[in-house]
Amino acid sequence: MITIKNLSHSYDRQKPINFKDWEIKHGEHWLLSGDSGSGKTTLMHIITGLLRPTKGNVNIDNTNIYQLKDKKRDQFRGQNIGLVFQRPHLIKSLNVEENIAIAQTFAGLPHDHDRIKRVLDSLHIFEKRKSMPSELSQGQLQRVSLARAIINKPTLLVADEPTSSLDDKNAAIVLELLMNQSDLNGSTLLIATHDRRITETFSNRYFL
Repeated sequence: MITIKNLSHSYDRQKPINFKDWEIKHGEHWLLSGDSGSGKTTLMHIITGLLRPTKGNVNIDNTNIYQLKDKKRDQFRGQNIGLVFQRPHLIKSLNVEENIAIAQTFAGLPHDHDRIKRVLDSLHIFEKRKSMPSELSQGQLQRVSLARAIINKPTLLVADEPTSSLDDKNAAIVLELLMNQSDLNGSTLLIATHDRRITETFSNRYFL
C-alpha cells in the first residue's frame, strides 16, 4: 500500500504546492493527471524518493521513505520502485543485458540471469540481450527500459509521460505493456500523463 499525507512542496520560498491525501492499494492501476505546471512531476519525484517534500509523509509498504537516510532510501527505491520515463535512459556503453543487470546492482541485489531472461522473454526481446542501445529501434529501447524497471519485482511501477511523444499505435502498445507487466509482476501501477488518449483506460484517477 502507498499513502501520502499532509504533503506539500515549495521551490525557493514560492507559494507551496499542496497535495490532497492519497491512498493506493496493492495491485491497483492509477492515473495521475493535470495540466502542465500543475505539479505532476513534483509529486512523482516525491513519491519515488527523488525529491524530499517541504512537509508531509510518503509511506510505501509501511515504510516512511523520508525517514530513511539517503543511501538507504536509494537502496529502498531500487528494490521497491520501478521507473519508466518518456525517453529511455540507457547506458550507451552497456548492452541490453548489462543495462538491466545494473538495476540489480544498484538495489544491492545479486545478478539473477534467469530473472533477466524471463523478463526479456516476456517482453519479446530476449534475442536482443547482447545488442547495444544504438542498435535498437525506439520500440525496443522502450521495452528494455520497462525490463529494467520491473527486473526487481517492484512494489510500485511508475511511468512519467510514457506515451506523450508516441503515435497512436505505439502509445497503445506501451500502455498495454505497462498494464500487463505490472499485473505479471504483482506491482501497483502509477502513470502520470496529460495524454488524453489513455485517460479513459483508468477508473482510478488522481487529478491536479
